[in-house]
Amino acid sequence: MKVSFVKGEKRDRVYVLREDGSEAAWDFPSYGPRALPHDLVHFAVERALGMSDGVYARVAAGVDLARLNDAANRAGGRLREKYAGLGDDIDGVLRSEALAAQPWLDDAVGDASIAQRVREACAGYEITAPGELDVAAVRAEVRALHEAWLALPSGRALALAWPG
Repeated sequence: MKVSFVKGEKRDRVYVLREDGSEAAWDFPSYGPRALPHDLVHFAVERALGMSDGVYARVAAGVDLARLNDAANRAGGRLREKYAGLGDDIDGVLRSEALAAQPWLDDAVGDASIAQRVREACAGYEITAPGELDVAAVRAEVRALHEAWLALPSGRALALAWPG
């Protein structure tokens, strides 16, 4: 699957071309020109860890993330309820949320601390934490994509391959 993240002034956008030729797109508020978009963090952590049950695996399988996010925002509540439209087995999506929420770029937060924070977030979602968490691999992927994002002018796209 090809995934393009387009940097905008007020909103960023994602375009997807799946292996079967189908397409999807969605946009989301920008965190500013220096911050990595949340959806790009999902992409980075899932790709670095080889996740086959996270957000981008669902998108590759045909999930319309724009529609799903609209329904989730209307539903409100806990993440498990918000993403009920994905079916009963959403542990991988929740695990991706736990991973994406971590301060991967903050060197003041040690690897052991990040691993502990992920375990705590997973416990809060009532799911199993990742077994062996390769924090260094995730940091490297997030850093590489952050550097590429920073170098990208507004209106241009960062084109990536899923799974990589």
